[in-house]
Amino acid sequence: MTKKTRLIILLICAALFFIITPYIVLYSLGYRIDFEKRKIVATGGIYVKALPSSAEVIIDSKIKTKTGILSNSAFVQNLSAKTHSVAIKKEGYYDYQKNLAVKENEVTKLEHVILIKQNNTFKLLDNNVDYFSLSPNENNLLLAAISDKKVDFKIINLKTQQAQNLSLLAGINLPTTAPQVLDLQWSGDSSRALINISGSYFLIKLILPKFSITVIPLLTNAKEISFNPQDNQEIFFVKDKNLYSSKKSLPVLKNVIVYQLANQTITWFSYDGFMYASNVAGNLQSKINLQPLNIKKNGAYKIKIISGIVFLQEDELLLWVNPSLKIVESFYSSVKDFKISPDGQKILYCNDHEILFSSIPSTTAEKMLLNRFSEKISNCYWLNNEYLIFNLGDKVAISETDTRGNINTVVLPEKLSLGDDKTIEIERNNTNNPLKIYFSQADKQLYLLTKKNMLASERLIP
Repeated sequence: MTKKTRLIILLICAALFFIITPYIVLYSLGYRIDFEKRKIVATGGIYVKALPSSAEVIIDSKIKTKTGILSNSAFVQNLSAKTHSVAIKKEGYYDYQKNLAVKENEVTKLEHVILIKQNNTFKLLDNNVDYFSLSPNENNLLLAAISDKKVDFKIINLKTQQAQNLSLLAGINLPTTAPQVLDLQWSGDSSRALINISGSYFLIKLILPKFSITVIPLLTNAKEISFNPQDNQEIFFVKDKNLYSSKKSLPVLKNVIVYQLANQTITWFSYDGFMYASNVAGNLQSKINLQPLNIKKNGAYKIKIISGIVFLQEDELLLWVNPSLKIVESFYSSVKDFKISPDGQKILYCNDHEILFSSIPSTTAEKMLLNRFSEKISNCYWLNNEYLIFNLGDKVAISETDTRGNINTVVLPEKLSLGDDKTIEIERNNTNNPLKIYFSQADKQLYLLTKKNMLASERLIP
């Protein structure tokens, strides 16, 4: 090899070194060459955390990895700054798919994914139920079977599975035939329940060794009935526009439309258009809003305190008191129900066809429209802080609250598995006895009533 040839080879190697080395260094630092835009760009990554563990994560139908057994997470880096498709799969579970935008030098996080099991097993608790309610501590399940001549109650301790039965007979301790369960209020400690049957109130005491039920004549024609959260033997109620206590003959407060009792404070809306707060004795009153509201004749009102913020619902109009200005402002114009998330950081509100949520306590936060459905929405509950479960017509749906890209929603099967190849099909188009559900935060189970069958699912989420 001549000296000239060796020199040429050396120069070529040197040129390749100076050309390739910067690219290798940039590549190792997470940079790429965008040939379309003819410039060097930084990359980003996607971090996924999903339950259950060992789920397959697929990026853009090409890059495949799995979440760890202990960490339940996976990290994919060196992704170009654009929108990427993320799919999460596990056998026996509904697939999860979301389009996520990745930015230069940033990690996009997808941290709260829960894969929903395709076929959950249900347990038949009773096959003759017209009404059910869970106690606040979610340890007791009250079932009612209603006929023309009586109401039979069964109270099940969900921890021990022990049950006790009680009955009310028409013409004896029921004032009417063809009774109807209109409402039920639990005491804060879950040891007592007030049940409204065709306008008459009965007190159920869940005190061992034997439960009891007695009529409460004092509550005839009363409204807005509730227990004192700190004293289960004291009942508050509104009668003739005044708020009474079962322990006092004189009114606690006058001119009360609606109230809420919490933390030894009564917050109420008065017929003068103002909202007030006082102690449980009705003393130390303070005005909450500085400008009065117009009272709507025959309007239905609810009041609720969430994270120190006062919300007032007038029919389907949800209002809130701006704490800095002390004036009442519109929060959302069409609300059937609203609930606080388990961590107290979000408020869920829904109507017949929309589900929305906002952050708490910042009521100026954007109101996020989660979804709009043609079918009627009812019985909305938080599954955890990131997922919801609700009735969608005659079906049960579960939805995430991550509004980035598409929103993942799954509908549970209409045929519910009881195990051993036995199933119960959810009844459809029954306007008199529509599907009713309740999700328990204590045991993470779905309680469901259809065709008079009371069912409890296996644990829905980890």
